Amino acid sequence: MPDFDSIESLSKYIQNNIDDVLDKEVSQIVKAQEQVEIQSKVYDVYPHPIGYIRREYNGGLIDDLNMKHTVQNGELVVTNETPINEDYSIGDNGMTLNEMVITGKGYDYPSCVHNPYPYEQPRDYIQATEDELKENNVCTETLKIGLNNNGIPTE
Repeated sequence: MPDFDSIESLSKYIQNNIDDVLDKEVSQIVKAQEQVEIQSKVYDVYPHPIGYIRREYNGGLIDDLNMKHTVQNGELVVTNETPINEDYSIGDNGMTLNEMVITGKGYDYPSCVHNPYPYEQPRDYIQATEDELKENNVCTETLKIGLNNNGIPTE
């Protein structure tokens, strides 16, 4: 670790390293857990959709290319920005696909009367991801390992 001439320069050095580890390592852990939860909470509970073909890893909800993240001042934010599939005429009521899946609302099929489809039930994979990450403490451990690897010892 370099020498520092002030607490401010030490603090800035540590903060930059924390942000770097969050950006490059912890974000990948979060996205991988989100994929596990999407598979479990979204795809597995409604395995054979009738009215559409899932995009899955090809531009769908589980595709990590749709999972965006930002890091600022020690805070990692991961969002799922999967667009609505334009191949199907669904009235989204101004909701994102993410909101529709999590709440079970916003699906509007005006051309048919139907009983609620299984996918119209809330499937909150975001909360499940947060719960699992808190329970297994993997984000904290990944942050510690990353900082240790950068020469900043942690307990």
